[in-house]
Amino acid sequence: MTAESPRPRRPALDRPAIIAAARAAIAEEGLDAFSLRRLAAQLGVTAPALYAYVRGKDELTRAVAEEEFARFMRRLDSVEHGEPLERIRADCRAYVDHARQNPELFKLMFRFRPVITEEPRGDEFAAATRSFQRGSAAVQDAIDAGLFKSDDALTTSLTIWTAIHGLVSLILAGAQFSPEQEEKLFDSVVDTVLSGLTRA
Repeated sequence: MTAESPRPRRPALDRPAIIAAARAAIAEEGLDAFSLRRLAAQLGVTAPALYAYVRGKDELTRAVAEEEFARFMRRLDSVEHGEPLERIRADCRAYVDHARQNPELFKLMFRFRPVITEEPRGDEFAAATRSFQRGSAAVQDAIDAGLFKSDDALTTSLTIWTAIHGLVSLILAGAQFSPEQEEKLFDSVVDTVLSGLTRA
């Protein structure tokens, strides 16, 4: 009689492991295909076992979004700090790169609203707010340096965000740009927006 090979041990189930597995599943299959039942099967447990660690799908996807915003913030923080307009350009590049590398997770992130007005609605997401504030810091520095025509940091930040998010949306919608075309378009979008905002 031959001894049976020991079964591989299942990784310990805990909240960080569940969030990591959910992130991987969403990145690979998209949010529409994501469910706790499928995630549980991938982890080798029953769906009710997950409820010891998360309250449900909504809470779990919020946790994944929070983790993804943290990753995005680390990407922004790794950008070399130069003069304000260089920082804005570098932040825009980091935004595009993060979306290109994590398209499904990027879509998840932007289901959550940052605080961008003086009268929050009440459904804003703190991690999204921190991200928006980080991106707005270079805009405020540019205003303080007298580089922009307007001293309205909010509107200026939203103008830049609208332009670069539009580019990202076009890319993620499946536009078949070559790397060279995409780079030229990125430069054109950023140059056009900044030239319209900066003083002559």
